[in-house]
Order: sequence, then structure tokens, then C-alpha cells
Amino acid sequence: MTIIQVVDCIGCGKIKEHFAKNLCKPCYYRKYNKTNKEHINKQHKEYNQRPEAKERKRRYEGKRYRNNNRKEYFKQQNKRYYGRPKVKEQIKEYQVKSLYGLSLNKYKKIVEKCYLCGFNRTVDCHHLNGKKDNSRLIGLCPNHHRLLHINKLNQTEMNKLKQYEVNKNESKM
Repeated sequence: MTIIQVVDCIGCGKIKEHFAKNLCKPCYYRKYNKTNKEHINKQHKEYNQRPEAKERKRRYEGKRYRNNNRKEYFKQQNKRYYGRPKVKEQIKEYQVKSLYGLSLNKYKKIVEKCYLCGFNRTVDCHHLNGKKDNSRLIGLCPNHHRLLHINKLNQTEMNKLKQYEVNKNESKM
């Protein structure tokens, strides 16, 4: 059971439920919230007039200006280097040639999909004979590539790789 306290409101003069300081709820909010807001606004204005606040605002505006300029600069840089697909293609071709000694088309054909599972999102090149002989390159997904290096491939996958080597040798003859 709740007890409701009733008072003569000193704000409106009516008999209403007591909220605080002998006022009803609407009168209390009308009186004290306004003064609170005015008090906060006054403090804010006074603070903004202080020299350190002005300096902070000036530094912030400068930083915002510099950041906008930096964004524009990077946009221009991206247009310059990454906006042209030929440049990307030339870089990739150079990397493939220096790492594997292959043309870009042959490399793309090898890494089209994993030879063991058919995964096609990320495919690595693996030298089957362990040497850097580019005639025995095969495309493997990162999982199978790692398993092959730590000798954890199961027997069926190993047989499939051996069959690939046999087929490569027969095609050469």
C-alpha cells in the first residue's frame, strides 16, 4: 500500500500530490529545470570566453581542416596509383615473373582452384618436387598447402598428387 502525500502547491496554489520542495510535479519542473538550463548555458558561455578554450577551439578547427586536406590528398594518391588497372596488372605480372618465372596467364591458370578440393578463393602455388622447378607447380588452398608441408595429408590426397605428377611426366614425353 502506497501513501500519497498531498500538499498545497506553493507554485500554483492548488492541492496536489507532493513532488518536491512543497511543489507539484509540473511546477517543480517549470521552476527548477529552467534555472538549471540557464545555469548550464551561463557556465558554458563563461567557459568559452576563457583564452584556453578559445585556443582549444582554434586547434580543433585547424585539425579538422588538416584532416579534410589529408583525405583529399589520399583520394588523389589512390586515383594516381590504384585507379589504373594496368598498373596493378603490371605489378602482379612482375611479381609472378620474379617469384615463379611464369607468365601471368600461366600463373592464373595454375591458381584458378585448389587441385585437391576445388577451393577457389585463395590458392597458393606449390612446387611438387621441392626444388624451384617451375614445370611442377600446382595450385593448393592454404589448408592443403600447410598439410602438405607438415606431412599430414591423408592417403587419398597423396595418391591424387602422385597421379598428377605421373600425368605431368607422361605429357612431357
